[in-house]
Amino acid sequence: MLMQRKSLCHAWGANPVYLFGKYLLGVKPTAPGYTSYLIEPSLGGLKWINGKVPTPNGNIEVYMDETKLVVKSVQGNGIIRIKSLKPPKVEKGVIIKPVSANLYDIILATSPKEYTIQYW
Repeated sequence: MLMQRKSLCHAWGANPVYLFGKYLLGVKPTAPGYTSYLIEPSLGGLKWINGKVPTPNGNIEVYMDETKLVVKSVQGNGIIRIKSLKPPKVEKGVIIKPVSANLYDIILATSPKEYTIQYW
């Protein structure tokens, strides 16, 4: 059986909501039940974005503007992947790994927490 990753219940209303969470907020599971996930937000030409993606144990919340990203995680092991001209600034103790030129992974802890990231 082929699983579709969109809602067919509301042809014009629900599918854009799914696309917003996946492509603008950039929240994608990398394991069943969001036990691990990747957050790769993109403004897509907007000044800011703000939204929540539901998971089995609560929402993952993402706010992003042109210089700041705020993520509230509730479960699992997450990674924030962000483009920045220089290393992003986060609170002490948070691991930042360079991936390639101007691309960084920020490792999220498993406990519920809010992360604020400054980037350029």
